[in-house]
Amino acid sequence: MGRQDSIVSEAGFSLLVKKFSIKVSQGYLKPWVVLYLTEDTVKGFRNMLIDNEVVYTFDFLKFEILQTELVKLFADKYLEKGRFWHTRDKIFKCNQMSQQQLSNCVNYLEIALSLNKMSASSAEEYLDDLNNSIVLELEERFDSEVLDFFPATKLEKQLFEEYLKLKKSEAK
Repeated sequence: MGRQDSIVSEAGFSLLVKKFSIKVSQGYLKPWVVLYLTEDTVKGFRNMLIDNEVVYTFDFLKFEILQTELVKLFADKYLEKGRFWHTRDKIFKCNQMSQQQLSNCVNYLEIALSLNKMSASSAEEYLDDLNNSIVLELEERFDSEVLDFFPATKLEKQLFEEYLKLKKSEAK
């Protein structure tokens, strides 16, 4: 998980499609962008990535690029500005997240650390990301009130149950 200050807009992806005949199979609001090019356009696109120091993986005509890298290619008019939070699967606009979603991001840190599911260096990065996006959003919109954790997925429910068991055993 982490924070971003800008992402490529839908107009930015449209520009890529038009300029390089790219097929976007995973793009807008996704942390990893997957692009398929034609043999005619792959060299020019790859050179542009290299010129702009964009880190990517490449397999024949398929490029995988993090949004945080892809933004290097675009002028501001093709970027959305704001606070963004991303998981492995999706990028969320913080101003569209509910108080519960924002709170869960904060509470997740304690759960993950208590269960030894996060390294110290990852925790530091996560905390920094929290402070620069989620915490600011909670301050501005919800008077800094953090709600109790409420699992939204099956995995979160399992982690939370494991966490509650741990806390119960520590209380004895």
